[in-house]
Amino acid sequence: MKNLVSIIVPCYNGENYLNNTLESVFNQEYKNWECVIVNDGSTDQSSNIIDNWVKKDNRFFHHHQENQGLSTSRNNGVQLAKGEYIFFLDADDLLPSNSILDLINSIDIKSDFAVGITQMRNILTTEFLGETHHFKYTQGTLKNLNKEIILKIIEEGHCVTVMNKIYRKTFIEDNSLQFKKGILHEDYLWFFETWFLAKQISFCNKETYYYHTNNIHSITNNKKDQNIIDILKSFDIINEKYYNNIIFKNYKEIIGIYLTYFKTLILKEVNTIQINNNTLKLVHNKFKKNQYPRSKPYLSLLTENKHYIFTLLSFNTIKTINKYFEIIDSPKKYDRYKRRFILNRPLFFNFFKIKHYNKKFIWKLKI
Repeated sequence: MKNLVSIIVPCYNGENYLNNTLESVFNQEYKNWECVIVNDGSTDQSSNIIDNWVKKDNRFFHHHQENQGLSTSRNNGVQLAKGEYIFFLDADDLLPSNSILDLINSIDIKSDFAVGITQMRNILTTEFLGETHHFKYTQGTLKNLNKEIILKIIEEGHCVTVMNKIYRKTFIEDNSLQFKKGILHEDYLWFFETWFLAKQISFCNKETYYYHTNNIHSITNNKKDQNIIDILKSFDIINEKYYNNIIFKNYKEIIGIYLTYFKTLILKEVNTIQINNNTLKLVHNKFKKNQYPRSKPYLSLLTENKHYIFTLLSFNTIKTINKYFEIIDSPKKYDRYKRRFILNRPLFFNFFKIKHYNKKFIWKLKI
């Protein structure tokens, strides 16, 4: 018998999109699934929509709870799941009919999870907007015994999401993985933990998820100061639980590189919204406090250069850093500023030298 896949759908007031989402589950070519819909205290017609699907097909299961947030809803869904595999689906997204079948066929017997390609779609116009950022030309499996995939994420980038992955439930349970309660953007922490702890990951080069944009009710489209504060909490957890943990001492420098990469993700989030000065100061102090020296290069020359540029975040304001990237708009300027303001020997941080050249750097920018 084929392996049972538990599709977990957290839902809060999703009446506008939920029926289409559950219909896309119902239409899966792969038939051995259950769908656990965690109704997080919805006050609209979501309950009626769910109940109608439960009556139509006994593979749908309705779990109703008082409002506890997305993280708790997902955690409860995992606990209720009976399948060998876990798949997370947001209540306003859709699955192509081939989704679960292609992911099941892609996952290797030794892989902890499999990843498909996500297509973005405008929820209002149904127009397809292109694929989210993922590894290029990747099919099959990648081993992660020395955390090679973490370095690949930093080199190539990968969309930070929970969805469009089929996880072995034993992988989640054996590593005591849970979504952090009480924070927004919990995907950042889950993403790092799953990709860091996995011993092997499979990749499917077919579209297996439709991610909807322009939903005015989604967290992504309602960015506020609290969003940035909660992302910083994920940063702190990775820093304390992994970087400062002796258990992972052999990978300490790789974790440090990822945390520097995480800073760039935070900076991108900061640049998408208007946040108050206190939050901006919090970001700056966090960057300044946490530095990650290392003994050797791990990445390509281009990515190494970007990594060392971000050492400047220790001493500059966010405004200055943004201005810095505006200036570095040509290879000649890039090399000149790199030689003048970044380390001459790029293996270790020389904080005195950085501070010395940083004064000249800020004067040059005239900020």
